[in-house]
Amino acid sequence: MTTAKVVDPSERARIWAGLSSMAESGWDFSSRWLRDSSLTTTDIELMVPSDLNALLGMMERYLADLSKTYDRQDLS
Repeated sequence: MTTAKVVDPSERARIWAGLSSMAESGWDFSSRWLRDSSLTTTDIELMVPSDLNALLGMMERYLADLSKTYDRQDLS
């Protein structure tokens, strides 16, 4: 609430979205999220979730292996 009170009203939605995304990520509230030491400068919308991309890549590899293992005729 304190953070939202000190920003311009037009920026509040972005700040709330950033803070809630930081909380939902499960990662700690460290400087990795910020341009400087203020919670009003969240940059989470600019970050690429590399852990998610790694999981998606592994899943795609697994599905490709499955498609080689099982022929379409075996599924009917």
